[in-house]
Amino acid sequence: MQSLLPSTVRKTVPRLNRLLLVLAAYPSVRVVAVVEPDSLANLVTNLSDSNCQNAQAAYMTCTTYVLKTLTQCNIWLYLDAGHAGWLGWTSNLQR
Repeated sequence: MQSLLPSTVRKTVPRLNRLLLVLAAYPSVRVVAVVEPDSLANLVTNLSDSNCQNAQAAYMTCTTYVLKTLTQCNIWLYLDAGHAGWLGWTSNLQR
C-alpha cells in the first residue's frame, strides 16, 4: 500500500485555504480552532497497523500545515494530543 501523502495534501490544503479566506474577512472575530482531536494519540498507538503507517506522512504534513497557517492573532488553537490513558491499556504497553 502506498503513502497517502500526495492525495491527502491535495485535498486538505485547498480546504484549509478556503477556510482561511473566510477567517481573514473577519479579523476582529475571535476563533477557537480544534485541531485533530485524538489523532495524535492514535498515531502513536496504531502505527503497527499498515493503514496508519501509510497515513503517517500525510497526517504529519497536513497537521503541520494547519498549525502554521492557523497561527493568527484572532485564532486560538486547541491541539488535542490525547492523554495518558491512551498508553495505559495492556495492549499498548509495548508501544
